[in-house]
Amino acid sequence: MKAPPEGAEPPRLDEASTARISPAAGRIVNRLLSGLDPGEVYEEEGSRLGVLPAQVLLFIAALAGGSGEDPGAPGADEAG
Repeated sequence: MKAPPEGAEPPRLDEASTARISPAAGRIVNRLLSGLDPGEVYEEEGSRLGVLPAQVLLFIAALAGGSGEDPGAPGADEAG
């Protein structure tokens, strides 16, 4: 992934990005499980879905329990 511009805020999952990524979750997981390079999957899916690659990564991490939050749950996009 490309380095963020100086002064950029860290990407976050919000309601809009979650709504864009959720319908593609199965495809993304299948691509990751097939052995494709995760960075390429995040880049391609981010571009396809109109979100940042890091938001795809955050969504998958939350889906896998990495954040302890359900990515579709109310308030899941709020810092906790």
